[in-house]
Amino acid sequence: MAQNGVTVFFSSHQIAEVEQIADAIVIIDQGRRVVGGALDDLRREFQRVVIVFGGDAPAHTFAAPGVRRITRQGRVLSMLAGGNVEAVVAEARALGPVSVDVSPVTLKDVFLESVQTEAR
Repeated sequence: MAQNGVTVFFSSHQIAEVEQIADAIVIIDQGRRVVGGALDDLRREFQRVVIVFGGDAPAHTFAAPGVRRITRQGRVLSMLAGGNVEAVVAEARALGPVSVDVSPVTLKDVFLESVQTEAR
């Protein structure tokens, strides 16, 4: 396909398989494009930031752009950051946590945390 300059468009819920073969992706939710781009760029852009506190995680609203979704469980605040991870980490460190860890995410993580869910 690449030799012939052909683009193949397919729709799938098998995210792990898409991640293995696609060069670029678009995630559409309720008719809106919510994420899209070259898969390698998305892998660099999106990261998981996990912040651990000595006590309960604060109900902080992050001002840094790029925060997709935040979950709080006891002492742990976890978020998907889509770009601007350095600013998110700096803001997190200003809250006085015990630790701040940044790790890569899968395309499935990006999908699950970018689309609307009934549980919201």
